[in-house]
Amino acid sequence: MKALTALLLSATVFTAAPAFAADETAGWQDNKPQSLESLKAPVRVVNLWATWCGPCRKEMPAMSAWYKAQKKGSVDMVGIALDTTDNIGKFLKQTPVSYPIWRYTGANSRNFMKAHGNNVGVG
Repeated sequence: MKALTALLLSATVFTAAPAFAADETAGWQDNKPQSLESLKAPVRVVNLWATWCGPCRKEMPAMSAWYKAQKKGSVDMVGIALDTTDNIGKFLKQTPVSYPIWRYTGANSRNFMKAHGNNVGVG
């Protein structure tokens, strides 16, 4: 349970979706614009990650299992990758997850991460 708590603390948990430009995130495969406003569950978990981030790679299988075990409709979860489409695809082939993956498409990942509560990440 301690490991799961630490994982969730490393992700950003929202009870209301913060605003950001819709053109900053897209589906990693279809490049279709995505928005946190589309997440409607009472609890919303946003995991900012990258394939080059060791801790991110390590936590994703546990986060995926946790998400899969939640009651349908109680939690929305999305992983927003700060990475290339090719790198995301290669990683997800080896480590599939049960939640949707979007890709950050904006120009300033550091500001994006700070706006979503991550003041320590590298951008």
